[in-house]
Amino acid sequence: MVHGHGCDSAPGKGSAQPQLLAGDQARATSDAEEPPCSGYSHSQQHQYQQEHHAQQHHAEKGQLDQHHVTVVDIPLDSVSGTPSTTPSRRSSTVAATVDLHQPHSLEADQVIAQFSSNITTGLSQDQAAARLTEHGPNQLKETNRVSATSILIRQMANALTLVLLAAMALSFGVKDWVEGGVVTAVIVTNVLIGFIQEYKAERTMASLRTLSSPNANVLRDSAIRKVPSKDLVPGDIVNFRAGDLVPADVRLVTISNLEIDEAPLTGESVPAIKTTGPLTRPHLGPADRTNLAHAGTTVTKGRAVGIVVATAMNTQIGQIATALAKKGSKEDGERPWYKRTWDSIATFLGVREGTPLQIKLNKFAYVLLFLAIICAIVVFGVAEFDINNEVILYAIALGIGVIPESLVAVLTITFSVGAKRMAASNVVVRRLDALEALGGVTDICSDKTGTLTQGKMVVRQGWSFAGGKQQSFDVEQTGTTAFEPKGRVILPSPSADAEPLAVEHNQLPGSIRNLATAASLCNIAEIEQSEDGNWSARGDPTEIALQVFATKLQMSRDSLTHGHRPKFSHELEFPFDSTLKRMTSVYRRNDQTVPDRIFFMKGAVEQVLACCHNMDEKARKVILDHVETMASQGLRVLAFAERSMDDEQFKGESSRTRSASNAEDADESGTISTTEKKVTDGGEAAPSLSRAAAEQDFVFVGLLGIYDPPRAETRAAVEACKRAGIVVHMLTGDHPATARAIAKEVAIVDGTEGASAIMTAAQFDGLTDVEIDALEDLPLVVARCSPATKVRMIAAGKRRGRYLAMTGDGINDAPSLKQAPVGIGMGTGTDVAKDSSDLVLTDDRFDSIVKGICEGRAIFDNIQRFLIGLLVANVAEVLLLLCGLGVRDADEESVFPLAPVGILWVNMVTASLPAIGLGLEPGESDIMERPPHDLRAGVLNRAVIVDTLVYGTTMGITCLVAFLLMIYPIGGGRIALDCNHSSAATCEPIFQARSAVFTTLTLQLLLICWELISMEKSFFSMLPAKHLWKNPMLLWSVVFGIATIPIALYVPKFNTDVFRHAPMGGAGWGMSIAMTVAFIAIVELWKALARRGRWPWLARISGGQRGLARRQAKKQLGEKSMATA
Repeated sequence: MVHGHGCDSAPGKGSAQPQLLAGDQARATSDAEEPPCSGYSHSQQHQYQQEHHAQQHHAEKGQLDQHHVTVVDIPLDSVSGTPSTTPSRRSSTVAATVDLHQPHSLEADQVIAQFSSNITTGLSQDQAAARLTEHGPNQLKETNRVSATSILIRQMANALTLVLLAAMALSFGVKDWVEGGVVTAVIVTNVLIGFIQEYKAERTMASLRTLSSPNANVLRDSAIRKVPSKDLVPGDIVNFRAGDLVPADVRLVTISNLEIDEAPLTGESVPAIKTTGPLTRPHLGPADRTNLAHAGTTVTKGRAVGIVVATAMNTQIGQIATALAKKGSKEDGERPWYKRTWDSIATFLGVREGTPLQIKLNKFAYVLLFLAIICAIVVFGVAEFDINNEVILYAIALGIGVIPESLVAVLTITFSVGAKRMAASNVVVRRLDALEALGGVTDICSDKTGTLTQGKMVVRQGWSFAGGKQQSFDVEQTGTTAFEPKGRVILPSPSADAEPLAVEHNQLPGSIRNLATAASLCNIAEIEQSEDGNWSARGDPTEIALQVFATKLQMSRDSLTHGHRPKFSHELEFPFDSTLKRMTSVYRRNDQTVPDRIFFMKGAVEQVLACCHNMDEKARKVILDHVETMASQGLRVLAFAERSMDDEQFKGESSRTRSASNAEDADESGTISTTEKKVTDGGEAAPSLSRAAAEQDFVFVGLLGIYDPPRAETRAAVEACKRAGIVVHMLTGDHPATARAIAKEVAIVDGTEGASAIMTAAQFDGLTDVEIDALEDLPLVVARCSPATKVRMIAAGKRRGRYLAMTGDGINDAPSLKQAPVGIGMGTGTDVAKDSSDLVLTDDRFDSIVKGICEGRAIFDNIQRFLIGLLVANVAEVLLLLCGLGVRDADEESVFPLAPVGILWVNMVTASLPAIGLGLEPGESDIMERPPHDLRAGVLNRAVIVDTLVYGTTMGITCLVAFLLMIYPIGGGRIALDCNHSSAATCEPIFQARSAVFTTLTLQLLLICWELISMEKSFFSMLPAKHLWKNPMLLWSVVFGIATIPIALYVPKFNTDVFRHAPMGGAGWGMSIAMTVAFIAIVELWKALARRGRWPWLARISGGQRGLARRQAKKQLGEKSMATA
């Protein structure tokens, strides 16, 4: 039997080929990196594979339904899961010692017997149920799945929560139940919000895994059933065909032209040719076990019947997943114990692993924890370490003032909202903080097929050559998908100043019509339109492209071979042979007065020309020169030829073939007859023709150039990345010429780059790390890329201080996805790749990555905004409370300007809701016009720190001034005893002062959030009403915060017993409003001087370079306009 590409069954309707898979449904076919029928060039590895298995190929039989197996009853105590070393006592067929981890070394009969299965009946339902109970479902264990407990512990294990826990314990310790209860509620709220959001993200990934679990066609109780793949068990007889995902590790029993894309497992871009004979050579790797089909790989050609030999974690995929999970722990075991201990502590504390924002905020949290301890020591020192309940309460208030209690909740909610926005753009966020990391990406390393391109082949160019006359043409692609047959033939313009000529199907030149006929009929792919108008296809990607091309010209195979008076009737087929690299189909022409046959051939150019015996060298050179021209444009070139044979000659050749009694040779030649096997309509014997006799004396027809077109949105997305300072790299398994052409078409390269811009993986991997670091830039295109090359690219980028996003879909992409700062899995990829990634693209589109980067940058800006909005409160509170230590009663006890519950109220209620509103701000209009942010500085850069200190200090001073003025000039300086605990009438001046401080601090915190809509522009220049109406959360959260002031001030008992302040009079309101106006004026002045660059020296030292650059650019533009005027 000949094993080849694409020709596993007869085309059209009424085929007499045996139908193995009952109820099988057509699946849409997507292109692999190197489509099998790539006529012009095949890799040396593929040729080696073909030669290596040539003898096994010819040993196979062609008819699937003639396979007979003697079933031997073997006990089921040694099925699949573990190697069996027990000799069989009941059969001499099976070897004395069988290792079922090596089923490729056994005869198919032996494997079937060992699993107590039957090739004709399969397992019974009872057997299957028993084995499912024994071996478990056919699912990969989520080795890195995050449990609910670990999520909960992670939410508790941070410095901010630890300080609050300490405050809670101390509050309950001094029997301040109200304060302790409030702190407890804050802790529970923070932990719950973080837990719910992260748990939902993990469940989203679980649902993705469920959606990616396909069904399998299984033989049970003598009937083919479609069952979920997770229900497969060792010993099941499964059937699969082109387009199917292999559901488990399967030992092949019978095959027909079977080829499987094993790129997810082995990284090889060329589909593997499969066999069924035993392989006895020792130490064969998965790629060389050609009689096995591995779970997670995709059938690209043919069909097969096999027996399941491994499921779940016993499959090759499962073993790789297990090895990946164990690799880290093995490496850890080789390191000194003290380093492992420190790493464990650092990881637990969150300062070793995570995104830059995570690490930065965790370190910042521990700085705050240290400051809280220092502040407590200061309080104890002022009290001369005479520690009583009053001192402890003041220390608690100061500790709570240091901590931005709502930071974790606001950050989580902001990420959650960003994740929802990304979900609308077909991006599933596995880790919420990965969105911020995506915003800092400097380089994107993207796959080509299906990401930058459509992942589906189309015919782009053609060239006919009939009677020495050449005719070049292009083919339009106007359909919404590659499968939609819409588009015309475009002929070159007759003169330089004329437009190209679009030709309708009824005006085609005869030479192009002949070429389209050959492409249509020497083809077994099928395209069809569903009831909803969508187009789908089935078959080899290259053949689908040819069939779509022919259908565009109203010359589909169905239209030519079916209908009332079909022009052609299919009779014979010589399938695509991987060694000969060509395919031939034989048709009877029905529109001739004298019956005759026409032969159509397609394949690699050299192989088709070898069958065109009457061609002179001049014509051959013209053809090969044009092939080179098309191939240099990144096209895969197929050649087409035809041959006519009258009825007498055809019968004579067929008769000679039959009389030679060479049926075995005919089988090995892959001949498929599509007439009835026994008798034709005329009562004569069915035609039989040897391949050697058929494939000669052909006449060359022309060439078609096929490629995987870029997605319509890809070029614009790449150009957007360039404007944003992001470098796009294309890592592909394709040929360098194809990679170069696509890279140029999508603007990754423009032809002006140096020689190192485009490399093959062999060239890149051949360089040492020193040589790679010496390159001016990392290569923009790496062709023939392997997973190992991706890992080296990541390492090289890290050494250069770059922050890379890496895409991947295969099992062996998992290491690079894990090591990349941002790993992006593909929705159509393997579960192992998805589980190793931070983000998953459900549509595999490159522009979805760009949308993610844009969203990440917006989130980064918003985080800076709300960090300032939250931290200014802490700076103000710490300054206020430290200075307030000097305000003492007659017992020398410090009187706090704001009660601990008031501090919590301000931090959690007043500041948090507007901060969430800031987190929902849309990205600025120029967000993708500026370079990535400085990864070393991160979110807490100099500008953020300086703004926080300036605004916080101003806020603290104005609040302190309000407190002192309310006590001394207005309150007469009367400070009663025990006003931190008591609500006595003598504490009225202190309570009035606290009310003024509370109101001032609340108003300032609310209005600073409006000011932070832009860190540079004046709030009053931004059309505030119009802008706020677009962000209702920010608008109404401030309104709500203002509305809560009277509640805290005037509700009886709530004001005095909880907040330790009193209903405020007119003097207090006047003081609060005056201090708030002064604060806003200082903020506006600071923005003008330091953020918009009015004082350049101040802008430079305070981190306002961006605003200064904008000011200088605006000034230069104005000067240029004046000069031109």
